[in-house]
Amino acid sequence: MWGTLFMLTSGRVSRREWYWAIGVAFFVVMIATMPYVVAWLAAPTGKCYTGLLVNPLDGHSYLAKMQQGAAGEWLFRLPFTPEIQQGAFLFTYYLFLGHLSSLFGIPLIFMFHIARCLAGMLLLLTVYRFVAEFLVELEQRRVAFLIVALSSGLGWVLAIFGTVGVDLWVPESNTFYSIFVNPHFPLAEALMLLIFMAAAAPLDGKEAAVPCSSSRALARDIGRCLLCVVASLALVCVQPFAVLAVYPVLGFFLLWRSSTGSRWLTPAWIRTFCAGVASFPLVVYYASVSRNDPIFAAWSVQNITPTPALWAVLAGYGFLILLAGLGGVWCFRRRRGFFLLIWVGVNLVLLYAPFALQRRLLLGFHIPVAMLASCGVVGVLWTWFRSRQRAVSTGVLLILLPTTLFVLLVQIAGAMQAKWPLYMTADENGALRWLKDATTTDELVVASPEMGLMIPAWAGNRVVYGHPFETVRAEQRKADVENFFSGRTAPDDFFGDYDVSYVFVGSHERALGESGLAWSADSRYPVAYSNAEVLIYRISRGQRN
Repeated sequence: MWGTLFMLTSGRVSRREWYWAIGVAFFVVMIATMPYVVAWLAAPTGKCYTGLLVNPLDGHSYLAKMQQGAAGEWLFRLPFTPEIQQGAFLFTYYLFLGHLSSLFGIPLIFMFHIARCLAGMLLLLTVYRFVAEFLVELEQRRVAFLIVALSSGLGWVLAIFGTVGVDLWVPESNTFYSIFVNPHFPLAEALMLLIFMAAAAPLDGKEAAVPCSSSRALARDIGRCLLCVVASLALVCVQPFAVLAVYPVLGFFLLWRSSTGSRWLTPAWIRTFCAGVASFPLVVYYASVSRNDPIFAAWSVQNITPTPALWAVLAGYGFLILLAGLGGVWCFRRRRGFFLLIWVGVNLVLLYAPFALQRRLLLGFHIPVAMLASCGVVGVLWTWFRSRQRAVSTGVLLILLPTTLFVLLVQIAGAMQAKWPLYMTADENGALRWLKDATTTDELVVASPEMGLMIPAWAGNRVVYGHPFETVRAEQRKADVENFFSGRTAPDDFFGDYDVSYVFVGSHERALGESGLAWSADSRYPVAYSNAEVLIYRISRGQRN
């Protein structure tokens, strides 16, 4: 699909350029993978590395979705909550990865990272093609590509003063962080760029007249339209909220080009319209499920991710903002790069629109900001320092790199502590394997909040509580679990409220109160599995009623 796009749109990249871009993209993805390798190699005796680093709450949620796919499911059910559900056509991408994992016999966490690396490569190569829409000279394109791929803000400075910038804790805020943290962020960003280029390229300047027959031109237009439709459908499946930014940007850009050009851009409007219409039913379906399904509606009420204050967002882009300001003025005066200006302007408005998941719309925002910053470097700074262009480019990259390096070092340092939830003990791992092999996914397990996060991801069972957003009535369920293990709630009362099949008792559960486990000596609760650290008790149906 990407190769077809590069052939159908103007401003083609030479083979030599692609070799360079592929090499650099591979290097960037390997750098983004290095901390995971270090954490795996550093696992101490008796500990098992989960394969996650950034935001393990979400990471275990992704693995739990893949578990359902590996079990053959195409309808997603929230596994971190005890309610029995019908399921919905949500999180299709992770279900698909689970199916692939099962098909090829690849462990889920390895499939997760294979997908992350491939998506990272696709994003970076698509970025290079996107850069070629705006910059002609080879050195300009390379500098812009490196700025988009590696730049970040002033999070490392804010950290010194005890403040966490968005470039340190919001993976959507910049390209490298997106590649580092999961597969669906970089894939969604690549699809966004693909839609922009397939629908409206050339994004900078007038469309060049390419001599070809009418039948060939028609085939090219149809091909671009199909690309737009397929990419839009894929984007809705991978990251539905991203389309909320894509089509307003496209709409404003096409309105601007149509009003300032000599002709109405009918083919571009048709491509945009077809892609939007094709993906609209899925968007409506997702909205309907989140409002009308009682379980998903309750989850949606808890799943709120507001955009941080504007100053925090600007600080998260740091010197990029200053350079983007220079680039924006340069683009405006030369009547070029208006697509980038429109993208930034529309996205800034959307980030603070009355929408529960505002912060998710930061996804991809780093790309136009970094591209405008690149225009500031090659269009303004290179003009000011004509004899020192390479030194200027090197200096800019060094200024924009520290937070990226800081993120890598912080994650490695955190992993070296070998603590939950990045690591589990070997006995906990053995108990989870037993649950996966000996029980069914619809059997409910009660465990501490810590192990409640792990069980759906590594065994596939539902739990009473496991996630602050994906457990319905999360605060109540967390309190219920803690009261049960601490002894404040009688076992019979708890089993009367929750249709529990198994009780998981390990070090995290004992830490909630040894006195709360007095019931475990009762012969009514047989031990189904045991090792040096973990006991798993089977609760019969009669005891659950």
